[in-house]
Amino acid sequence: SWAKSLVDEGVIAKFLPVDMSQSGDKVFEDALKHIKMLGEDGKTGTADGICTFVELSVPLVARLSEALGLPGHTPAAVDSARDKHATRACMARCGLPTPRNDLIRSETEVEQAGKKA
Repeated sequence: SWAKSLVDEGVIAKFLPVDMSQSGDKVFEDALKHIKMLGEDGKTGTADGICTFVELSVPLVARLSEALGLPGHTPAAVDSARDKHATRACMARCGLPTPRNDLIRSETEVEQAGKKA
């Protein structure tokens, strides 16, 4: 992993290996376990925060931050922000302008949405 090489370069103190090919729950459990163990090795302190450079990991980071009591976006906010329909619905509830949109789950709904235009 490119991130693991950052330890050799002295950029980071420790690499926390988590197999991202596992189920979401297992990834969460493994990451949580590794983060909780920070500070026990004499190389690191405890975590002050968690970040990611990978958009797909943003929900995981939000859940980990919440579980550890660390600052960050709430899982609900992250889930809403990543869901265009939920974001637009939230904006409309707050009285903010939003384009007309329809949540389409079937071919029939495509036709119905097209008739509204």
